Amino acid sequence: MMYMLENNILDIQNNSIILKYNILQHFKKEHLDNYFIKKFGLKDKPFVFHMAGETKENKIKYSTEYFNLI
Repeated sequence: MMYMLENNILDIQNNSIILKYNILQHFKKEHLDNYFIKKFGLKDKPFVFHMAGETKENKIKYSTEYFNLI
């Protein structure tokens, strides 16, 4: 992706935008309090919460906590 942006492959620079970290996604619950940037209509939390590598039990627990932040 970075190569495409740097070299403007398929005119990507005029057909995309780069968002700062923690607008679309975050990796830790603590980031919501300290780093979450409310833009693009977002009010309470980013769109995506990554849980790669977590156990099934933790994924269910964290997903429930995340959902309840609405």
